[in-house]
Amino acid sequence: LEVYPYLAEALEYKKNELAKFHESRKIFLKENGEPYQIGEKLFQKDLARTLERISKNKSSEFYEGQTAQAIIKTLN
Repeated sequence: LEVYPYLAEALEYKKNELAKFHESRKIFLKENGEPYQIGEKLFQKDLARTLERISKNKSSEFYEGQTAQAIIKTLN
């Protein structure tokens, strides 16, 4: 995803909150802790893998598969 102006503004506004959590920091902030800027590429590898599994396994992935297990683990 190429960072567009509104996203860059939102990341800057929320950077302190995003930095509090490992997962949000890993996705939305660069290694130096700064948010991505307009035109930079933001990759969501975990999301891509999840969507690939859902595409391949259809609804069973969401309700019974690895994705379902990850959701349950997170909620517990």
